[in-house]
Amino acid sequence: MKGNEVLANNKAHPITTAVQYHFPKRTMAYVEAVYQRAGGDCEPAQAWINGLLEPNAAASSRSQALARIGMQTRF
Repeated sequence: MKGNEVLANNKAHPITTAVQYHFPKRTMAYVEAVYQRAGGDCEPAQAWINGLLEPNAAASSRSQALARIGMQTRF
């Protein structure tokens, strides 16, 4: 991802992986991991993974990681 002039030309390099296991009938369990490293013209660049619960969830450093474990049931 590349930012524009308003974002001080900061860049972010994310990688995401997920594994899903479907149980019989209507239930699924999943594990997800996200890693992001930021950089750019404006130092220090902060990593910011979209979807974190807090509105000010930017990292205090250039990298940030997120892990989720969940279960889904369809009705």
